[in-house]
Amino acid sequence: MIRIIKENNLFCNVNFVPSEYWKILLFKDGHNHAGIKESNPDKVSNRWDIVEHLPEAVRKKFINTASEFIHMTYKYNQKYNAIA
Repeated sequence: MIRIIKENNLFCNVNFVPSEYWKILLFKDGHNHAGIKESNPDKVSNRWDIVEHLPEAVRKKFINTASEFIHMTYKYNQKYNAIA
């Protein structure tokens, strides 16, 4: 796919430069995602705009549940990769 884009003259001057690397990422869109960054592997980074549309009583629970899911998946992957 990238090769096709680069071969098109319209995109010949477009360069992609990563701004951050993620060890694990749960991504919906640019305003709704969470994960563990390479630069800080001890912390789950959250950005959930969707939380603003939830009732106040469940906002913290949503963030905690998503963070726990990401952290558990990351730990499982580490354990699995160590065995393989």
